[in-house]
Amino acid sequence: MAALVVAVVVTVLTAPPGVAGTAARTDAATATGAPAPVAWRACVEPDLAALGLQCADVAVPRDHRRPHGRRLTLAVARRPADGPAGQRLGSLVVQPGGPGIPGRSTAGMLAARLAPDVLARYDVVGVDPRGVGGSMPRLSCDPAQLAPVQPDPVPAGPAQEAAMLAGAAGYARECAAAHGDLLAHLSSADAARDLEVVRRALGERTLHLAGYGYGAYVAALYATLHPRTVGRLVLDSSLRPDGDLYQHYLDQSRDFDVRAHEFFAWAARHDGTYGLGGTEGEVAAAYHALRARTAQAPVDGVVGPWELEATFLNLGWETAFWPILGQVLADAAVHGDTTLLRLVHQDFGAHPDDTSYAAYTAAQCTDARWSRDWRRWRRDAAATHAQAPFATWNNVWYVAPCVAWPVKARPVAVHGGRVPALVVHATHDAGMRLSGGLAMHAAFPASRLVLSDGGREHSVSLVRGDACVDPVVVRYLVDGALPADASGPGADVTCPAGPEPVPWPAAALSGPDAAGARSHAVEPAPTGPPDAPTAPGVATPWARARG
Repeated sequence: MAALVVAVVVTVLTAPPGVAGTAARTDAATATGAPAPVAWRACVEPDLAALGLQCADVAVPRDHRRPHGRRLTLAVARRPADGPAGQRLGSLVVQPGGPGIPGRSTAGMLAARLAPDVLARYDVVGVDPRGVGGSMPRLSCDPAQLAPVQPDPVPAGPAQEAAMLAGAAGYARECAAAHGDLLAHLSSADAARDLEVVRRALGERTLHLAGYGYGAYVAALYATLHPRTVGRLVLDSSLRPDGDLYQHYLDQSRDFDVRAHEFFAWAARHDGTYGLGGTEGEVAAAYHALRARTAQAPVDGVVGPWELEATFLNLGWETAFWPILGQVLADAAVHGDTTLLRLVHQDFGAHPDDTSYAAYTAAQCTDARWSRDWRRWRRDAAATHAQAPFATWNNVWYVAPCVAWPVKARPVAVHGGRVPALVVHATHDAGMRLSGGLAMHAAFPASRLVLSDGGREHSVSLVRGDACVDPVVVRYLVDGALPADASGPGADVTCPAGPEPVPWPAAALSGPDAAGARSHAVEPAPTGPPDAPTAPGVATPWARARG
């Protein structure tokens, strides 16, 4: 199984004013104030205890410009290095995406997949970001914001559009009412500065980071703000470091539409299994007919068009979702059985509360400058939807609170300087375009770029056993050795993509034990990529957040 971030899509940042020149000196905002040393204890949360993790709390300034002011508490976990003391290199922080994905469980699940040479040398550390997971105070603006059944994301007319816009603006107001001036301190730059406090609390001279998706951006910000204390730096599936988040989501909507049609074509090639039709068009028609039915009568009063799209968005993050989503579509569209749809939506499409969404929105809306002109949003959404109807409006509404966010954006430019980072990307990543990896490679002139040629996955390294990518990353983490510089903006190492997924055996989802098998099919296993949704064949703990 797999657990990526069904928390769903993520990424980006605009490069305006910020920290010009920070690559040459330590960020002043976190240069003072000595945190208390970390006091480790056995984790009591069942999921963390099952992974054998140790837990601790680290106090950080609410406002890093006032290091002796009010404090927040970050929940931290580690899997201690298991090699001889003389081999230990330090702490490797796993920074998942979202933004808003809990880091503790992510680190534990990644540690379960890491090579022995890495585990011997590093404490593998995860940090729950501000207000998320075990970090306090916990964020929540409106727990029912994404509760089912949401309106069809494609507006039926001006009245519905106005109501949905009012709902997005209302969420922004509710966040301001619930959290006040804390909203000004939930950016990715704040998260990067928190990592510096964690480094000092750990007693480490340097901090090593593996960032995935939006987490790669946070890791790059740490290197920008603290170039003297960053150690090994893996930036996997990044967005553009100087990106425009507004444009990013329009581009992502187009890329997810392309990926949806690739999924439809794949299901058609396996018509003998799914019975959805032998052409891409027939499978697409089956999906759109199911969507239309959920608009008329939501499945069990829970899955309408919005929820269906949120569930099927996972096909864009990870092809390992394709077999189970193919079965979901076949069951519902061909056999009229929505049991598996309910299960998969519950595990990979639903939001039990708005904690991660609140953190996601607060970071997105302050990391980049967003247009406040809804007429522009409507015009661009309509034009993109006309070309890419699969999930454009769903994406737009997901970030729509930014049109009315009550806190001024404070973008920070990424400057990699001489930091010898390792950048990893799949050429056909629909969640974060290849242009993000190329731009991150350019922002770190001393970096090397590893590409999965033809790869469709979001989060490539150390999570799926890639026989070409992983040895390059492991050697870098263990020895600090970068691959040879091929010169120019292109790849220094090119690896072949993995094979397409294959449908599950019919016996796995049918017969007298079908209900139990189908329930088990959507249970996350202790493995997988740290930045996308969860599905059989991958495995990771970051479901629910877009990035």
